[in-house]
Amino acid sequence: MPPRPKAPRADVIALLQEGRSDKYIGRTLRTSPMRVARIRADLDLPRYQHAVVSLEQAWAARTQPTARASTPSSSTRAPSTPPAASPSVSPTAANLRGT
Repeated sequence: MPPRPKAPRADVIALLQEGRSDKYIGRTLRTSPMRVARIRADLDLPRYQHAVVSLEQAWAARTQPTARASTPSSSTRAPSTPPAASPSVSPTAANLRGT
C-alpha cells in the first residue's frame, strides 16, 4: 500500500477550527487520523465530542413543517365524474380520412 500523502498542516488546522473530528479530517485530506490527533494535541485543542442528538431534534433539523390546507369534508364534495371518453380513432384511420 502506498504511503498516504501529507496534507498541509494549515488545512488540518482549518478543519480542526471548524470542529471536525480526527477521523473526518483524515478521510477528507487523505492523511492519518493519528497525525490529526497529534496536531490537535500540539494546539492544546480538546478531543472531538460527538453531539448526542435526540430523534426529535434530528427530525426537526432535516424536515420542514408543511402548511395545513383546509380540505372540505367528504359530505360537501361534489361527486367525481370519470373523464370524458375521447373518440377512439387511430392515427392511421385519421390519415385515411384526410383530416
